[in-house]
Amino acid sequence: MAGLLAYGLTPEEFMVVYQHFDRSITMFNTFLPIDVWGIAMQMHVQAIKKFLIDPKNRNRENPRFILEAIINQPATVDMV
Repeated sequence: MAGLLAYGLTPEEFMVVYQHFDRSITMFNTFLPIDVWGIAMQMHVQAIKKFLIDPKNRNRENPRFILEAIINQPATVDMV
């Protein structure tokens, strides 16, 4: 799902979706169902592919935002 979303959107459009995703994932701060965890990981992977691996989409803000989103995602063992 995340792969299709990333493929069909421009980098600017995907960043808007990714920012909304990052804000909404915090509602799972006490319990993160495994299905949601898998979707979250795919969103992060697609963001990495779109903004870190592709040289034409790199800038200073994108890598920092992506890494902070990954670090701040709720994902301890007892939550999944």
